Amino acid sequence: MIRYLKKGAKIILISSIVVIIILLLYFLLISPVIFENTKLNLDKLAKKAINLSVESITSTHVVYDDLINITHNNEGDISLIQVKSYEANRLCNNIITATEKHINQLGQVGFQIKSGVLSGVPILSGFGNNINFKFQQIGAVNCIYHSKFESAGINQNIHQLYVEITAKVSVIFPFNTQIVDVSQRVLLCENILIGKVPQTYLQSTELDSLLNLVPA
Repeated sequence: MIRYLKKGAKIILISSIVVIIILLLYFLLISPVIFENTKLNLDKLAKKAINLSVESITSTHVVYDDLINITHNNEGDISLIQVKSYEANRLCNNIITATEKHINQLGQVGFQIKSGVLSGVPILSGFGNNINFKFQQIGAVNCIYHSKFESAGINQNIHQLYVEITAKVSVIFPFNTQIVDVSQRVLLCENILIGKVPQTYLQSTELDSLLNLVPA
């Protein structure tokens, strides 16, 4: 009886050691390689969702005059740059909704990595059968406008409007969850401004900073 108990204890001990070794290999060798591959795929697919969303929203009709009002003085110089806040907010909300939709669609399809990744050896990560992973959005998608001015000649400046979309996506693995923060800046529209542009505007980067901003 005692001999059987000792034998059972040895089996449990050996099994425990094997499990510990497997876990150590997973966390020290396999996990970093899998996470790096996953991060690249999540970043690529989330940015694809953002680009698709902006394209789908702006492909119909979004031009500079939809978002910005320009007022000139009697000398032809710019006296006021004013954001159409309702249109800007509506466009941003539409982009956010479309981004969430595209992330959900791409997440259901997921992405594939080769089973060679499980070896923990980077050189083998491109070999083996495909393993499919699905992902999902967590938290809210955010949208921020950015404004950029570039000189285009004497009394001429190019005013570019960008939208920066940030999202957080995740995929669940055994014993862990991979979370990736993704940010993508996309050009919405641009316009050549004729006349002197005050430094107040040239130094502006956030679209909101242009709201009701009258240069002295």
